[in-house]
Amino acid sequence: MFVEGDAEEALLLILLMRWASMDELGITLCNVAGTNFAPYVKVAAGHGLPSAGDLLGSFGR
Repeated sequence: MFVEGDAEEALLLILLMRWASMDELGITLCNVAGTNFAPYVKVAAGHGLPSAGDLLGSFGR
């Protein structure tokens, strides 16, 4: 899961760990230190990982 910054990373880590360990959930947090998610989404897509657009449908179409 890509997050914008340190605060989001810390908050999501705490919230997700209330249910299970990150390994059990199969989730990795990746802090991109900004709002330019495009390069990270492109790399993830190249490895066959889904994005929010894949999971929720395309917005604005």
